[in-house]
Amino acid sequence: MIKILYINPAGYIGGAEKSLLDLLDNLPPERFRTLVVLLSPGPLEDSLRSRGIDCRVIPLPPALLGLSRKSGWAPIRLLLAAPFLLPSPTGRLIRLIREEGIDIVHTNGIKAHLLGVLPALLGGRPLVWHFRDLPGRGFYRSVFGLFARLFPGRIIANSEAVTRALGNPRRARVVYNGTEIPAETGEDRRSRARRALGLGTEEIAVGTVGHFAPLKGYEDFLEAMPAVLKEVPAARFLITGEAVYPAYRDYRRRLETEAERRGLGDKLVFTGGRKDPGEILAALDIFVLPSRSEGFGRANLEAMAAGLPVVSTDVGGIPEVVIDGETGILVPPNRPAALAEAISALARDRDRRKKMGAAGQKRAGNFSIRKMTDGVVAVYDEILSNARE
Repeated sequence: MIKILYINPAGYIGGAEKSLLDLLDNLPPERFRTLVVLLSPGPLEDSLRSRGIDCRVIPLPPALLGLSRKSGWAPIRLLLAAPFLLPSPTGRLIRLIREEGIDIVHTNGIKAHLLGVLPALLGGRPLVWHFRDLPGRGFYRSVFGLFARLFPGRIIANSEAVTRALGNPRRARVVYNGTEIPAETGEDRRSRARRALGLGTEEIAVGTVGHFAPLKGYEDFLEAMPAVLKEVPAARFLITGEAVYPAYRDYRRRLETEAERRGLGDKLVFTGGRKDPGEILAALDIFVLPSRSEGFGRANLEAMAAGLPVVSTDVGGIPEVVIDGETGILVPPNRPAALAEAISALARDRDRRKKMGAAGQKRAGNFSIRKMTDGVVAVYDEILSNARE
């Protein structure tokens, strides 16, 4: 039995945490036993325990939890401070590795990557960094590229773009995120979902699903809406999600204020967070992800699996998922006019939407959760094989 310790910095459930849950749900139980450590409390703890997964919370001090990719010196400060400022969390992780007989330490986020270095080293266990985001820019990216060559035994990147951003370290392996085709995708489900949201039969529903953060580019989406309505008066917009990062708790209010300023009225609905975002996707005609940076763009893949054409930005790993002109339309980031033009073009052309949606659903089948799980297991087998040599 191979015992894996997962370290995740957040207690909330964002895209990285959803992908971690997908992995934990699908690892072969006859081969793996899992233990998850969260560096902050939150709903992820309950979700893990409801699955019967052993979960412990070893909280970091708030000052360190508040560090982000915006702070160029954050990774250096955290790495150098960990042994001295975090003797309790570091010591607890080391004891956990030894007492639980951990075979691999797998970290799932930048703070976890750095905090996991010393426990894995002193515990004598191989370290796997799972990178699901682009590691910032400039100096920050250079520092992480250096760290990536020094500390982890293997790096799992969720796109080729992430690997390139890290400087293509030889230890990196690309394992794409996975999704599943919804069991019900027919007209009955679509009709029910649209009725529940108050959408008329002739309205063109254009929406996005994801957590609220400036990086998602929702301001660009709002700026594009009036131009779309000018071309397609039947358009109706939906923004689904909530702020999972504490730093962005007021982001929805800012967006609502901006929507009011633009006079969008009832043409835009903020639906809030949803436990089953698939019901939102079932009601849409076009999915939009206007992100300014994405390691992968999991939301695009989920929309494609639901049979939707995608309008998204040509950033990070998104072009590895969305094929421009075939499964959707890619536009440059920070270009609301280009976003509006792409949305309007699809809104006016039902046949093109159907064709792209079908092509996207077919392509989404190449990104299965089973394939993702097999890719991660292959990395585990590789690193353990090397450790025994």
